[in-house]
This record gives sequence, structure tokens and C-alpha cells, in this order.
Amino acid sequence: MKRTMRVAAAVVCLLFCISFAGCGSSLEDAKVIDTLRYSKVTYAQNSEEISTGVVAENDTWQLEWDQKNKRVSFVEKATGNVWGQTPIESISLQPDENGIRRKNHPQVESAIQVFYQNTTNMVEESAWSYNDAVRAERADDIESGVYTMKIENGLRVVYDFYNFEIMVPVDYKLEGDRFTVSVDPTKIADNGENVATGVSIAPFMCGVKNGAEDSWIFMPDGAGTIIEPNDVDTVGDTGSLPVYGRDLIIQNYAFMSKRQQVTMPVYGVKKGDKALLAVIEGGAESAAINWNVGSENIRYSSVYASFAFRGYNEVVPPRGYSTPAAYIRIFADYINPEVISVAYYALSGDKANINGMAETYRNYLIKKGELKKVNTEEKRVALKYIGGVVQPDSLLGLPSSKLFPMTTTEQAGEMTAAFAEKLGTDFYVDLVGFGESGADIGTYAGGFTTAGKLGGESGMLSLSAKMKELKVPWFMDFNLITFTDGSNGYTVDNHGAVWSNQQTAYFNPHRVLSRMTNNDVRYYLMGRDYLVGAAEELMEEFPSMGLQGISYDSLSSVVYSDYQTGAYSACANMIEDALSIINKTKEKGHTYLADAPNVYAAVNADTILDAPLYSSLFDFSDYDVPFYQLVLRGYVPMNSVSINLTADEEDALLRCVRAGIAPSYTLTYNYDKELITSEHTFIYGSSYEGNKGKILDTADTLKGYLESIEGATITGYDVISDDVSVTRYSNGVYAVVNLGDTEAQTDYGKVPADSWITGRVAE
Repeated sequence: MKRTMRVAAAVVCLLFCISFAGCGSSLEDAKVIDTLRYSKVTYAQNSEEISTGVVAENDTWQLEWDQKNKRVSFVEKATGNVWGQTPIESISLQPDENGIRRKNHPQVESAIQVFYQNTTNMVEESAWSYNDAVRAERADDIESGVYTMKIENGLRVVYDFYNFEIMVPVDYKLEGDRFTVSVDPTKIADNGENVATGVSIAPFMCGVKNGAEDSWIFMPDGAGTIIEPNDVDTVGDTGSLPVYGRDLIIQNYAFMSKRQQVTMPVYGVKKGDKALLAVIEGGAESAAINWNVGSENIRYSSVYASFAFRGYNEVVPPRGYSTPAAYIRIFADYINPEVISVAYYALSGDKANINGMAETYRNYLIKKGELKKVNTEEKRVALKYIGGVVQPDSLLGLPSSKLFPMTTTEQAGEMTAAFAEKLGTDFYVDLVGFGESGADIGTYAGGFTTAGKLGGESGMLSLSAKMKELKVPWFMDFNLITFTDGSNGYTVDNHGAVWSNQQTAYFNPHRVLSRMTNNDVRYYLMGRDYLVGAAEELMEEFPSMGLQGISYDSLSSVVYSDYQTGAYSACANMIEDALSIINKTKEKGHTYLADAPNVYAAVNADTILDAPLYSSLFDFSDYDVPFYQLVLRGYVPMNSVSINLTADEEDALLRCVRAGIAPSYTLTYNYDKELITSEHTFIYGSSYEGNKGKILDTADTLKGYLESIEGATITGYDVISDDVSVTRYSNGVYAVVNLGDTEAQTDYGKVPADSWITGRVAE
């Protein structure tokens, strides 16, 4: 018994050492910031009691405080519409169908949810402000753990989670035609034992009563998805998707194959003739968009943002350590100090729909100077050529590997010439996997060169001359983020990103067929301190390869932390790093192709490839919407994900028509039966000979439609029925798409099954 206790104690000590090893030598000179101590803050002493009524006001809004119920609400003066931490329709507490006045669920009444790790059991838990601050039982004489004070154009409310000794100040402000809710993590206080790790802001600001008519919530899941607030069961469905993708430095033990990425930091709700769009302004890299839908207990469905301001890694608990958690989160002992902020825009009347939300977000990006029309021509087709893949081999009976040439530079020129004969210059090419490791993660940035088996530098120069002769735009792709082997002076040991315990960070891929973690392979991440510098060194090699257009693989779609210094906790400054590389590339005269980009990269791209067509198709989602294209189409040319790699090519092409974008295809020139062991799924549908005719036929079919909408923005998108929708453009063109298997009769005419029609509205 004593031995068991000693082992358990040793394990706990080990975990604490790992958890708080963040202040190692590499952090000694770095400026790191942590939360405040609960016992030292004076929020309660400095507060002022504010009576019920209007606290702040401008031409558009009134900010109101309900002192009795500790509620904040915002009244739109022009319409009288009210938005608040608690849905206005829930406040009256009308009797239900049985005549019983049911109180709101505590979550519906909560202004925030705070996350904290109990350092005794290493489990991350959460507390809701209504139960644990507003109504918490206290040992002192204070009636409620909510303290208020007026601030410029708004109100600060401090939520005191007394029993956990955590305080969270929240600022509610009026800013012109919008209102904001923000939290400064550096002003959060905890007691060091319950360590604050994150917060959810206004969980039911975008809430709607289950069963409400003409109502839904919107999430930017992939292209975009709409969820109607129908009862599901007692518990309902909850979950979250990380904004801009998951933090790659966190070990991932689950394989979620069908999840799309959240590329835009927005979400919203529609309730009849009014709607609210939320834009995450501060802390988006460390945010997640959460849903809570269909719960019969809660009676309201909602979408909201949460923020993990304290970075972490996830580990399997050691043997002998008792914990209810399947995985333990090892948190850094400092935080990302960026202010967390969500801005809300109210819509009403004919703007209270997905079109109004897209227009609002587009105007938001334009006003900030981020979205501008680029001069790049829209192309009918995008072609992605795969250079090589790494295959197992043996040398003198010992296992080794080799690069199998899927497409050489000479073959790339041959394919391009064949397409140019039919398409002219109305397409572009992206070369992927032409470095030393091919399309696999291996030598950093492909060794800054072209693999010899694929043609080498001389072959790339010849291809460059060929492309120039054909006048076909082309790009070459480099992976700046992940690697297994160093190159050009960059090594895993000296330049790899590290976890909070200062160990070199890695993640394991998942096997495609078994979905099990492949523990035999480790992928490393370039240290954030070196990322921009490495990209600049790579740029110096572009002229010797004859490169004009550049793509940086996952740079446009990946965020990750690094704990070598305090500057990159919880993905901090990732957007700044990515934009620095993109801007430096363009300053050197290169065009930039963004692959499956998050919005910050998309608005800075010359061309977008792999624009999303789908959502994650969750069971509770009702239908997809092309929100990504509603916002960006007409400003940045874009092509879809590779049609020939989708499960249903016909459906994918119809979604291209619906979204107003051109298709793309992934192609390889060579195949051998040895490739059957490869984990790369693109191998089985990418044959050049097998796809060439289909690509040309599709290009001919779409030619007239794509030409008719060139440069036009989408001004309207309406769902006619479950499978039928109409997209309207700024130049009067429309397209009606039928994804169903039966003919549809519409106001625009009959639309055959699995087909589409187009026309132009008479002026």
C-alpha cells in the first residue's frame, strides 16, 4: 500500500514538473505574462453599484443593465430589437404547454463560462457564471459575486467565481453600429490552484428557442452550414470546431476524417425578421466555435465562441495515476495576453438572412482594408500536378526509402502543352511535391530544390521556359511548417518548435485505412522564431529555379503554438507570421497561391485553390450554404477542391456552379502497382490519361457560365427547397442548381435532376 502511494505521489510530482517546466532557460529572457492572483485584486472594492437602466448610448444602440438579475442587453434604437446575454424571448418566463412557469436553464442565464484546471487532479473543468458567480453561496456578506463599473461607452462586469477563487472582468461596449464583448486575459485572476485556462463569451447571445419558426443558427463550418433549432433529445448535441484549424502542437489522439475547417471567424443567428452576426476580432487563432443545439432541458439552441488563452499539450495519463480524464492537458504557466473580443452586428428585414451576414462580413473586411479586388484573371480550370511520393525500399537487405516519380518536370510540361492546345491560357498549374521528399512530409521545404528524380533544377528551369512560352500561369509549392529532416542548416533539434516542458514537439499522423495513430512516424514543426527567416532564405532560391508563382502548402491554413519564448503561446501571432511571409513573397515580385486558406491568407492571395464546397455534414446540420464564396467571390479568383478526388464528382461540380467558382483537378502521370501500399489517397483517382478528356469536357460545359459571371460578386443566395437553390450575381446573372434526384419546378423554370440552369435578369 505504501509503495503504491509513493508511486502515485511520484507520478503527480512528475506531471507538475512537466506542467510548470515552461520557465526553462529559453524563457528566462522572454517577457511572459500570467493571470493575476485572486487574493490580490481589488475588483470588489473598486466597483460601483449601477441601477437598472441605460448605462451607455449612441446613435444606434442603448446598453442596458438589469441590476436584479445581473443581465446585460443591447437595444437597437431603430427597430427596438433587443440582444442580450440571455435571449429576450426567455426573459418573460411564459407558462409552458402545461401551464408551468419554467425557469431558464443556468446556461441560458450565464454571461460567460470559465475554464480552469484543478491542479490536484489535473482535470480541466468549467463553471457557468449564473450558478457559480451570480447565485453562488458565499461565506462572506456579499449577496452576489458580480461587480460593476462604468467604462468609456460601456460597462465592465466582473464575475467572481467565489468557490473556485477565479475572477473574470468582461467589457461590454458600444462602437458605432455594433457592440462588442471582450475579455483581457491579463486581468483575469485565479488562486494558482484552480488555474484559469479559457473562457466562453456570451454563450446565448446568438441563442434561439427550440422550435422557433423561420429561425436558424449559422456556423462557418467548411463552406458554411445552417442548423435549425429543433429538439433533438434531452441532452441535445454539443461540440466545437477550432477557428483556423486545430493547434498542430497539441497531440491529436482522435481521427475525425469528415470534419471541415473553420476558415472565417464568424457565426450568427436568425430569428424571424431579425438576425445577429458575430465576428471574432481578438484571439481568433486560439478560438473555437461551439454549438449547443436541440436540448430539451435547455430549450434553446446556440452558437458561440470560446477561447483557450493558456496553451497546452495533451498526454495520456501515466500508469498508476488516478484520473477520470482519458487525456491530461499539460498547460503552460503563462498565457497569450491578446485581448479576446467579439463584435456583434444586428440585421433586420430583408438583410436578416445569410446574404445579409455575408454582405456585413465582406464590408467589414473591406472597411479594415483587408479585402480588395485583385488583378488576377479567373481561370476555367486549376490543375495540381503531384511530383513524387516516398515509397519503402531496401538497401543490402536493410529497410530504406525511395522517391517514386509520379510526375517529372518534363511530363508536367507535356501535360500543360496538351491542355494549352484546347484551353489556351484559361487554366493554371500548381506543382506539389517536387522537392526532395515529394508530396510526403520529409526534408524541410523540400530541401529548397527540385528532386533529381523529378528533373532537378535544370528540369525545373526547362519547365519554367515551357510555361513562359505557353503563357500559362504556374506555381510551385513548398511546405514551410512540417518536416522530419533538416535542410539548409535547419535541424529538428535546433529549430523545431517545443512543448511547454521545452521538449521538441511532434505529432503522429493517422493511418488512412485503420484510422489508428502511426507511432512509427513523427512530424516536427518549424520553430516560430525561425519560420519567417527560413521563408526568406527559401525566397533567395526562387530565381535559380525560374519560379514565378509560389504556394506555401499549409501556411495559409495552419496555426500552431511554440513555447521556446512567450510570444507564441496558444497560437499567438500566427496570423502576423503568415502575412509577413506572404507580403515578403509578393514584394519580391512573385504571385501567391493560397491553398485552402483561412480568411487572413485568402484576402492576401492572388488566387485561391481548394476553396471549400462542403460542410462537415454533421447529423444535426440542415443544409450547406456557400458562405465562403458569398464573401470572397468577385474579389479573389478561386477554384474548388479537386473534383476528381471527391466521393461524387457530379455533386461537386454542381456545388461549384452554386458557389460560382471554377473546378480544380489533381493529376499524376505515372503509376505502378507498388503504389498500392501508399497512404496517399490521391493516387487512385489522379491519372492524367484517365482524367484528361473529362477535364476538357467539363471546361467546355462551364465556359459560358463562368465567362458570364467573371468579376461579379454574389448578391443573393436563396434555398428554394432541400436540394434546390438559386445564386444571383451583381451583373444580373443567376444559376439555379438542383442537387436532388428528381426534377424541380422553380420560378426560373424546370431544373432537371442533378443539373442546373442559368440566365440573366432583364434590366
